[in-house]
Amino acid sequence: MNSADDYKVLTAINETHEVYLVQNIIDKKIYVKKILHVYDRKIYDFLLESPIYGTPGIIELFEDASGLTVIEEYISGKSLDEIISAKSLTTGSVKHYLLQLCHIVNTLHKSTPQIVHRDIKPSNILIDSRDNIYLLDFNAAKFYSNSSGSDTRLLGTHGYAAPEQYGFGSSSEKTDIYGIGMVLKEMLASCSSDTSQYEHIVSKCTMINPDDRYKNIDALILELEGRSGLLYCDNASYPFYLLPGFRSKSPFKMLIATLGYGLLIYMGFTLDMGNSGISGIIENIFICLALLSVILCSFNYMNIQKIMPLCRLNNRIIRYLGIIILDILSFISVAVIYSILTIAD
Repeated sequence: MNSADDYKVLTAINETHEVYLVQNIIDKKIYVKKILHVYDRKIYDFLLESPIYGTPGIIELFEDASGLTVIEEYISGKSLDEIISAKSLTTGSVKHYLLQLCHIVNTLHKSTPQIVHRDIKPSNILIDSRDNIYLLDFNAAKFYSNSSGSDTRLLGTHGYAAPEQYGFGSSSEKTDIYGIGMVLKEMLASCSSDTSQYEHIVSKCTMINPDDRYKNIDALILELEGRSGLLYCDNASYPFYLLPGFRSKSPFKMLIATLGYGLLIYMGFTLDMGNSGISGIIENIFICLALLSVILCSFNYMNIQKIMPLCRLNNRIIRYLGIIILDILSFISVAVIYSILTIAD
């Protein structure tokens, strides 16, 4: 069995945080050595026994009165921090990296017991030569349980730590969702292309109240893949099929939506197209449906915009053009259905 002295320091990776590139004097292999003073030994024991894909493998642990020495797999690559600084990201690479990060964090959250990382930030994310992501540094991580009380001290990084890490609640999987949202925000800020399609994801991830964030990483992944409207409801009390304006949980938006839909119904039933009786009522119903279809397409109800390729492009003008075309087609479709039913009668 090796000892801490069997690892010769080659160079300092981060002298301040006591992270070194080392070589085992016996097998001559290169590793990373970290000396920790704040940590949960049980987390590292777990990672040693149950390696998590997308995190550096733990090779050995040595603990003494001064702290914990961690010997882990060396992975060559660049930190996400460096890539953001180089401003070389595109919306495609942002999505690629973020989905990988989400899958790694999801594995942590689904482990038994559940692990919350609590320090997700660009400098703790490494990207290798094959464009694969690795999540580093588990010295702030903890096992989560429903009985956990409020955090008593900040473990994490200012600017990325969620409000509950400052003593306003207990860290949970939603704490990591907040960190992912902050990472996404930084990546988007370095992109030269239009990133507006991700802004609502940043907003939801970084809500002050953890209950207002995504329910879990699965929900965030589905949102990123553009499938959340059809497959997932991240809050049981606000089903995905609710009309635009009522899914935000914002009282102001729900009030505006109520007034808007009321106006739509009023317009639909006050238009006089010359028919009376049952025919007139049916005609008014279809007018309301035609107007409603335009609203639903405009606000991407149940991810309907995915059927129009133009709506998925990064160029804002082209995307808006696609939405307008989809609105027109939906209105025409309702009109055609009404005409068919009228002819059939």
